[in-house]
Amino acid sequence: MFCLHALMDNCCCAKRFFTFSTYHEPRSNLRHVPAVRDSRFIRRDVAPGDVKPWENSFEYEWYFRDVTDLDNEMLVKPSKPKSNAMLPLRPHGPNIEDFLEAAHDHPSKYMTMEKMVVHPDSKREPRPIFPKGRKPPDDNFVNGYKGFLYVSGLVPEIDDVTGEIKDFDAPLHKQSISETVAKLFGVNALHVAPTSPTSAFVGFASKLDAKHAMINCENSLSVKHPTKIERYVEAPEDKMSEAERAFVSKVPGPDSILKVTGLPPNSTSIELFETLFPPGTKLDAMFGPLDEDDYLRISPTTALIHLASADLVSKALKSNGIANNAAILGQRSIQVFRAKRERVFDGWTGFLRSYGKSKLGNRLIVTGEVPPHDLFLSHHDLMHISGLPPNVTLDDLANFFQPFSSDRRDVYGSAHIVRCSRGIPTGSACKKPNRR
Repeated sequence: MFCLHALMDNCCCAKRFFTFSTYHEPRSNLRHVPAVRDSRFIRRDVAPGDVKPWENSFEYEWYFRDVTDLDNEMLVKPSKPKSNAMLPLRPHGPNIEDFLEAAHDHPSKYMTMEKMVVHPDSKREPRPIFPKGRKPPDDNFVNGYKGFLYVSGLVPEIDDVTGEIKDFDAPLHKQSISETVAKLFGVNALHVAPTSPTSAFVGFASKLDAKHAMINCENSLSVKHPTKIERYVEAPEDKMSEAERAFVSKVPGPDSILKVTGLPPNSTSIELFETLFPPGTKLDAMFGPLDEDDYLRISPTTALIHLASADLVSKALKSNGIANNAAILGQRSIQVFRAKRERVFDGWTGFLRSYGKSKLGNRLIVTGEVPPHDLFLSHHDLMHISGLPPNVTLDDLANFFQPFSSDRRDVYGSAHIVRCSRGIPTGSACKKPNRR
């Protein structure tokens, strides 16, 4: 018979140990086996009174005699006695049948089971933060593949007339994005789902295929954006935004504004200043200092910079150093991320319906859109930061937010920088809020 022992602590995170042991009754209490066996278990080719050695074994009396075909002596093998070691029960399903099967196949006489009493707070799940302007792929695309990759940082197609990004909803524009990404990964253009002028999802038959494609494309991810500087020409009042009108009105004249076109959409003002006018150089001494008030982003690929005078704008347009720095600013790397289908709640299952079950949803979640599981559960809440410089570190984040915190900040345990598959920072991070 089986005996169940349970040991529990009184703490909220108690561990429960279940020990199953097999006890046998003394031989004196066992039923007496008659010398003359039941005729059902006497082999026809053995004379009465003849006993085979294996017939006197304990295994034959209690097991083999009932389940073994005794006509085939090869099936009658002495069983190996079970170990007395206390071994953990192998993982099994939530149903009682799964538990009984695992207990039946246990290789030892004793087993241990451990169940953590889970606090409800440890079951929290973060909500993904989807970037603005990204259109999700349709359900047919999501359900048609097993593995997914997400590509961002593509060079957008610029309209020759307006100088802005072409309309994303145009069929020819989407087809061009699909062909560019398909050539990058060596797949058919039908396996690509564009989501914005600079990003797309790629579907694969398996997750292993997606992993191999991500590794094989590492040497072909460098791109160049057509970044250049030019003189600003004031547009008609009705074609200017309110922000642009306010920016132009507060400067001495439009001639003192430098226009930068063909910018990477994810570039920041700090990156623009530090690249065009590197700190500590003659360019910085001539055209600086510049701050946020001297910068305006009028479109994803165009920015305005206010210099001190129109003469400096003319010098900037003639400077080979600034032109080379603008070309360096346009050198980027396409970022590749792993993507997977989100899991959604799908009811309850198991014994007494105590286990929640989930199923695959129709939305794709990209790496970095949810914080790491351990970081999320170890903090009451987190905040998402975007637009960071590409060279930002965890120490920079800790030093920046330290004046707003009453306690000394944990540098490596309270923040996480999102990186692509090559380990390059993406300009986003998750951080613990300040407590004062």
